[in-house]
Amino acid sequence: MKKGLIFGIVLVGVVCVAVFFTQSKNGGGALGADPSCHTCFSLKGGDAQTTAKKSDNHFFAKEDGVKVFDNEGKNAIGSTIKGFGGEEVKQIGEYVVLKVKGYKKDGDSQVLYGDSEFMLPAITLVSGNVDSDTFEVALLQSDVLKDSGAIWSENEFVYYDNCSMCHAAHAPSEHTIQEWEGIYGTMRAFAMPTEANDKLIWQYLQAHAKESFAVEE
Repeated sequence: MKKGLIFGIVLVGVVCVAVFFTQSKNGGGALGADPSCHTCFSLKGGDAQTTAKKSDNHFFAKEDGVKVFDNEGKNAIGSTIKGFGGEEVKQIGEYVVLKVKGYKKDGDSQVLYGDSEFMLPAITLVSGNVDSDTFEVALLQSDVLKDSGAIWSENEFVYYDNCSMCHAAHAPSEHTIQEWEGIYGTMRAFAMPTEANDKLIWQYLQAHAKESFAVEE
């Protein structure tokens, strides 16, 4: 009797392990979960799509319109967009000096672009010139964060919540900004996001599009 009970327990255990490994091999998480389901995912700070340049030495602008200063933190020279940033070089008082890298467009000395198609101005200068695709600027420490996932979490949630009602949402990195202009321009009519959500979605798509600055390296 005791041997039979032990055998039964072992058999149940073997079956459970077999089912678990079958689900894992097929890409499923919880039993029966659909890995393409974006309306029921749980956000975690540091999603693969939103952790570009995840380094302890990188800082990212919290919002659009963050002021950019010269590399000594003395004069305001322009502004940057949400999520754009760079590697820390040094700190000067309340400023952090960052080495930023983007795309320089021939004939445009006032803008450092965030994508290879020159669709997204990442830093726009009102003083000085963009002489290289890499240079140093200073930002207030209160205007930056190290966790890019935290910066983009709301945008990410709104995108997948609005854009997976009829089908599995496409990863933003599947298309360039120019391609997304046409795709999202069409799908917006079906999803009908609010004005506020529309802004968050488009901001997210631009930053995380193919060959744009926020795509994981």
